[in-house]
Amino acid sequence: MFLTRSRYRSRRRGITVVECGVVYPVATLLIVGTVVVGLGVFRYQEVGRLAREGARWASVHGPTYSAEQGGSEASSASVRTYLAELSVGMDASTSDFVCTLDATKWSQGVAQVTVTYTWAAEAVFGSMSLTSTASTPITY
Repeated sequence: MFLTRSRYRSRRRGITVVECGVVYPVATLLIVGTVVVGLGVFRYQEVGRLAREGARWASVHGPTYSAEQGGSEASSASVRTYLAELSVGMDASTSDFVCTLDATKWSQGVAQVTVTYTWAAEAVFGSMSLTSTASTPITY
């Protein structure tokens, strides 16, 4: 009986190594994939927030603002500078971050801001372009 038990344990150790060799990489891939997808969702939400905040900021820096305060009207560059200070979790100083203020909508009394961010997906899964557009009436 002792001999049989010894043989069983030695065979079981080999099976455990094979099971771990299959399960550990799959579990690691699932964990890393979940983290990367979570970071992608965060960046997607951040791009939307920045577009809304940029449209709000541009709407209060319109023609009336420049006439009364003596400052300049909002432009793509000024909105980008403002949003670079507000961005969280992304480097807005790189060329991956594009912010545009639509001039045709501006002449119609609407501040429309489009924010585009190229997300590198943590350098594992390639890159993806995240875009969000927000518009609001010019109020000042």
